[in-house]
Amino acid sequence: MESKIRKLIDANPNNWFEGNDSISSLVSSLKEDYEVECKSLFFILLNPDSSNYEDRLNHMEIELEGQSIMPFNPDLTLGINPQGEVGRVVAFGNEMSKSELMSALGDVAYEVVELAV
Repeated sequence: MESKIRKLIDANPNNWFEGNDSISSLVSSLKEDYEVECKSLFFILLNPDSSNYEDRLNHMEIELEGQSIMPFNPDLTLGINPQGEVGRVVAFGNEMSKSELMSALGDVAYEVVELAV
């Protein structure tokens, strides 16, 4: 699934990186516009049908201080869940591992892909 996600991002990086055409320009933009020092960056494919969706997402954004970057076209999906899925990029100002993030999100995450910063 990771290769499908990378192809989806590569096909239209502006959609996933707040109008930026690369990870490096996104990281610069986060620093300049939001004063977020990006140390870890992930693409997360989320299951909005999970009963834990709101709680886990709030935990990621509040307790773990994840900065969600919403896509310009939220309808782009990989077709994993016919009822819907949510893809987004999340930046962290601290070092975060894929396993830590997967553990924090639990069944809310279909897949987590670490993006090079």
